[in-house]
Amino acid sequence: MKNRIIKFRAWDIKEKKWAEYHQFGSMTEKGKGFVIDGNGTHIISQYTGLKDKNGKEIYEEDIVKDKDGLLFVVGWGEDTAQFSTYPLDKDNDDHRERFNGEQSDDFEIIGNIYKNKDLIK
Repeated sequence: MKNRIIKFRAWDIKEKKWAEYHQFGSMTEKGKGFVIDGNGTHIISQYTGLKDKNGKEIYEEDIVKDKDGLLFVVGWGEDTAQFSTYPLDKDNDDHRERFNGEQSDDFEIIGNIYKNKDLIK
């Protein structure tokens, strides 16, 4: 059996930056994300276990560009029970992809939905 790396990062809503892992406390589910220590100031993103074409770790809410230049956001697919890419361009809605280790190097991380709101249409 292959070991799976489970990692998280936390977006600090007030400071508008990624928090260091040692700043995490207890997490509880609330709405679309998680809150830490009940204070509601952080949003948690999970590591997908995959890396982009530059070897950078891909997390939920990352914005990635595929080899054709299309932009996607990475998220958890409740219906498929796996991480998927969802097109940022609504006209390309049929381009949703479930991605795995073999195809993750077709993508390049260009930002995330918190720091790069300008990339979201």
